[in-house]
Amino acid sequence: MLPTYKAERPRFFPGALYEIDRYAAVRPGPFRPFLSGRHNRRHDRMSETITLHVNGETHRFQAEPDMPLLYALRDELALNNPKFGCGLAQCGACTVHVDGEAVRSCSMPVSLANNKKVTTLNGLGTADKPHPVQKAWVEEQVPQCGYCLNGWVMTTAAFLAKNKNPSDAQIREGLAGLKCRCGTHAAILRAVKRAASEMSKA
Repeated sequence: MLPTYKAERPRFFPGALYEIDRYAAVRPGPFRPFLSGRHNRRHDRMSETITLHVNGETHRFQAEPDMPLLYALRDELALNNPKFGCGLAQCGACTVHVDGEAVRSCSMPVSLANNKKVTTLNGLGTADKPHPVQKAWVEEQVPQCGYCLNGWVMTTAAFLAKNKNPSDAQIREGLAGLKCRCGTHAAILRAVKRAASEMSKA
């Protein structure tokens, strides 16, 4: 007899499960995780006023407290830098900074970010004055498809803010869990080292 395995429910709040719970009762047919919540909300949920300080601007809107922060940023504020990758906090494409810490916004309820400072890739730097990590990504020609870029850059920026002279092992540990399907990891490592060198001089 083949062994059987019991799947454990994730201990965090995954965006994918939120999607299933939100739409299963109201949309017939196959589950589509990329649907926007703006026009498909269930009206039996209690919403509350959420205040987010995003990229230096204050935004207030009504939202269900368990809505993932990712959906609030993309649907409510039209900030499309953080991407929906897995909905399970396992790939990093949705990464933003909350009070300076890199978090996976697909698994963080928006209520936990209420009244906190949120930074997306748009707020990390500007075209005239890019963040050292953004500059290093360009100089090392890291991007290929670009879908994972948000997660790598945002996680690297938070990591180097705490450790400006990391070893290769520390870099690998600090960026563990991020995914790049194009396989640009060698270029990413060079870019992280370049950014670290520039930030250590500041």
